[in-house]
Amino acid sequence: MWSSLENFVCTYDVDWVLCGDYNEVKDKTERQNCEFVEGRATWFNEFIDKTNLIDVSMGGKRFTRICDNCIKFSKLDRFLVSEKFRQSWGDISVMALERKLSDHYPIVLRDMSIDYGLKPIKVFDEWLDLEGLAKIIKDCWDQKFEGTRADCIFRKKKIEEC
Repeated sequence: MWSSLENFVCTYDVDWVLCGDYNEVKDKTERQNCEFVEGRATWFNEFIDKTNLIDVSMGGKRFTRICDNCIKFSKLDRFLVSEKFRQSWGDISVMALERKLSDHYPIVLRDMSIDYGLKPIKVFDEWLDLEGLAKIIKDCWDQKFEGTRADCIFRKKKIEEC
């Protein structure tokens, strides 16, 4: 099935939007408490790569299918779009909605970015012109700092690499 669809997509230089339940995942992080078959994921990823399609990022939920009394989770549903489509529509995203009757969450393609809330830091251009800013940043960076948050781990990693 993938090869005939691959040939069809590669034949026409048009705006492509392929959506639905692919019954495949791209990697093992897209399954929880379910069987993951590496060969099938490789096959699916090769299809996406060969057709130059883009897997539109999804907000709202991590998985799109839930089964066996909320024990098994998978991300099977997705939108794959061509670069031509993405360029003409701009900032697109996929949103998983609430599930009612089906074992799948419905997903919708949106032509706007998802607002995930406040950004963790704000920088005003005027700050970059402050005299001594580089010294302030260096002094702060050099302070002893420990923690398990992602930003702390990143900071520690960067210091160790230097």
